[in-house]
Amino acid sequence: MNDLDRQDGLTDALRRLADADRTMAASPGVEARLRAEVRSIRGRAKGWTGGTLLALAAALTICVSVPALWWRTHGRPDSAVAPAATQVARETTTEFFPLFYGSVPSPSGHIIRMEVPRASLAQFGLASAHDMSLTTGTVIADVLVGEDGLARAVRFVRPIPEE
Repeated sequence: MNDLDRQDGLTDALRRLADADRTMAASPGVEARLRAEVRSIRGRAKGWTGGTLLALAAALTICVSVPALWWRTHGRPDSAVAPAATQVARETTTEFFPLFYGSVPSPSGHIIRMEVPRASLAQFGLASAHDMSLTTGTVIADVLVGEDGLARAVRFVRPIPEE
């Protein structure tokens, strides 16, 4: 079978299919109802309805007022809190002690202040004989954490009491 015979066979099959499709049509009543429904849908989509405009206005009000309310309550310090925030806490600190991952390079990091067990002072040689008897309680420590989440160094903080 050559290409010309295949093309003729395909053309004949497509013509028979087109003839069969012509006999398969919707009744005039179904076609009329379908066209009327499409026209009504198209007519509804042309303009903004009152409900749509009301929903849009409500969404816009929420989008503007929620951030404004948050900024009003959280964005600036209250006058009662401001004097306490300006007081500088007096404290003395040790130098930073490198930890296990201290030699791994890290271009940046941040300091996290936390309370650690008092016994951790002994691991860095900071506990005296008197401190060794006080194994309960906690001390304040600043931990230097790299951007990868690994602790790099630690220093200990002791608040200086107000006189």
